Parts: sequence; C-alpha cells; structure tokens
Amino acid sequence: MIYLKNLYRLSLASLLLLGTVFLLSQCQNTESRAAEAGLEKPAHDPLVLIFLLQYISRDYQYAVAEGKIINTFEYQEMMTFSHQALELYLEMQQDSAQPNTIFQLQQLREIVHEKVETDFIDAHTKVLITDLNTELKIRAYPPQMPSIERGKQLYQASGCGTCHGSNGAGDGPVAATLTPGPGNFQDIDGMNTAVPYHFFNAIRLGIEGTSMPAFQEAFSIQEAWDISFYLLTLRAGLKPVAPSKPLNVSLSDLATKSNNDLLEELQEEMSPLAEPQKTSLMNSIDDLRLNPASVLSNE
Repeated sequence: MIYLKNLYRLSLASLLLLGTVFLLSQCQNTESRAAEAGLEKPAHDPLVLIFLLQYISRDYQYAVAEGKIINTFEYQEMMTFSHQALELYLEMQQDSAQPNTIFQLQQLREIVHEKVETDFIDAHTKVLITDLNTELKIRAYPPQMPSIERGKQLYQASGCGTCHGSNGAGDGPVAATLTPGPGNFQDIDGMNTAVPYHFFNAIRLGIEGTSMPAFQEAFSIQEAWDISFYLLTLRAGLKPVAPSKPLNVSLSDLATKSNNDLLEELQEEMSPLAEPQKTSLMNSIDDLRLNPASVLSNE
C-alpha cells in the first residue's frame, strides 16, 4: 500500500484530534495492516468493496514490474484484496449477484495471480469500479457542487496542518515524530494520479493499520467531498488558466478521474496536441479543480 502510505496515511488524521497527545495515542492503538485486519467499516458497506479495488488500482505498481514480484509483502496484499473483493461482492449481493460482475472479479483475481502489467490492472479495476457504482447505486460524486473554500476552511479549522502543514506539504509541527510521515499533498506525480473519490473513501472509511480513523460521524457527506476536492488543489505547480471554451468534463468526471485521466481523455477528443498545447490543457484542468462549478454538468 505504498501509494496510500504516501498520500492517504494520516491524510486528515488531525481532523478530529484535539491535540498531539490524542493523535499519538491513535497511532499506538491502531491494529494490524488492512491485509491482516480488513477495513474499518462493516463488511456489507459497498464503499468497502470500492475502496479495496482502489487499493489494488493504485498499489499494484509497487508489487509487480515486468511480470515479476518486486515486493513480496505488497504482492501478498494485492492477492488478499483481490480475493476479498470477490468474497465481499458475493456476500453483499447474494442472489442478486450479476454474472458479469462475478466474472470480472474472478478475472481480477486471476490477472493479479498472473502478475500482468500495471496498466492492465489499472484499466480493469477502473471499469469494475464504474460498473459497481452503477450496480450498487453508489453516488460517486458530491450531492451538491463542492466548495473549495469550505474544504480549505475545514482543513484549517480542524487542525490538519498539525501533521500535513498549512499548505499540505507534510511538514506540520509534529510531522517529524510520526512514522510513517504525513502524506504530502503537494507531490506532483502522486496528486496527478489521485482522485477525490479516493480521498472521500479514505475520510469516510478510515485506513486500518494507520492513524487514519473513519470520519463518517465527523463530517457530512458533502463536507467530506469538499475536503477531498480541496486536497487536489494543493499540488505543487498548480497553474489554473480558464479554457477558451468549456471542456467536456462533468462533476462526476472531476470526482472519479485523476488529472492524468482527464488529460488523456480530452486529448483523444482533440487533434494531436504538441507539448505546449498539452501543458495548456493541463492548466485548464487545474482551473476546473479550483472552480468545479464551471463543469458542463453534474453527471
């Protein structure tokens, strides 16, 4: 779970912590890692299934490369999560389980076992997540337009800077005392592959084996989305420039796709772009991150 260590671990841990002592006690009292103990929410919460798939999508690259295991522990987690995903789906849906979904989850388990390339795993899990959102009637985007300003206020007022620093660089006053250290939301590569939906699930579910507890009682669904969208604006090098014409991007796209995903999809809709044009397009995506109300539609 290296990606989650870098971005999710302790990623809003100070939101309910009234002081450093309580924060550290949370660190000491967490249980074993997710592969050993599972996630915090009840087994039949559909978001747990989505979060398992998000784990696999983001962390498989740290377990396998060129058909070989590069980290045995990480690979074992991927195997465990792929098995748990199928079992959890069957428990949740029982007689309503869809044959195609069962097949896709079985295939995921098999391709993880076969150590296929990361891009294949990423594509497979993204399709599964999209299909499951529909099948399980999960709303994967905010009920209302997210407020970046409100997300910022919640981040600041709740003491997140104690760990992550006021600007999200992972350099808060107690950061040096924490192992692993707080996530750095300014990391360019990591944040360009992150999506608000990942952060939303981390806030709502917590991350077992870390100091990140579940915050579903602390924040409303909308507030959790506001914070999640705000985090995407902390990336270093953010250069928002409003596009000359509206981009074909919905609120659902902003919630469930990374900057890199959006860039790839928008490029496919346009003629081949030179590097300066790609940079300009990424600047337009940055503008959408800061001004989500400018999207074409909610869905």
